[in-house]
Amino acid sequence: MGRKSAIRGRINHLRGMIHEYEGNISDLNYQKVNLNNEYSEINVYSRIPIKNYDISSLHTWTGNTYSKAEAYREDAVLISEKEKGQFISLLSDIDKAIQRLREMINSCRAEISNLESILASIED
Repeated sequence: MGRKSAIRGRINHLRGMIHEYEGNISDLNYQKVNLNNEYSEINVYSRIPIKNYDISSLHTWTGNTYSKAEAYREDAVLISEKEKGQFISLLSDIDKAIQRLREMINSCRAEISNLESILASIED
């Protein structure tokens, strides 16, 4: 009776782990959607307008004001491109975490299947 109980306990533990992992995947997917929405907003309202802003008509500014304005605009574009790369990297990390969690779920399911086979052979 002790071995069967231990096997059933392990199966229940593994099912609990699967439930937890599935919750983690759900949370990560939710955060991924939020990140994509935030990035789209930033892209539409900040990154693209800064990148496309034409200050060439400002040549009439005195001194180096036009050159400085153009340099600041270029810096803003470079910073936004760097942040875009970091954002893409974050999404990739989230995808890798989700994939790893799926692998862990599959491993738990395989162990459950194995334990259920053992349990069935003990009960026969």
